[in-house]
Amino acid sequence: MNTQGPTSSAIQQQMDNSALELAYYEKPSRKHPGGRLVVTANGIVLKDEALPVDEIPFSKFDDIKIGGKMYSESIITHLRPMQDQYNRVITRRSV
Repeated sequence: MNTQGPTSSAIQQQMDNSALELAYYEKPSRKHPGGRLVVTANGIVLKDEALPVDEIPFSKFDDIKIGGKMYSESIITHLRPMQDQYNRVITRRSV
């Protein structure tokens, strides 16, 4: 067993030489007609410019579309009952 907890000095040394980078995407507006990309690291602005491709680089991927719903369902939602049944069969077999 390791006696070092999450506040140990080894983790603190790793955190001393690191930075948290955040990228903010802003859609086009009157003030920024080409959109805006702001990149910061530990509160310091590294980049503040127009969006490189004139659009926010995110897209919606649908797994299973459901009529009347905005959000689609994932395949995992439909596989869960089969996994539960499999677990029950394995449990009965091992007894």
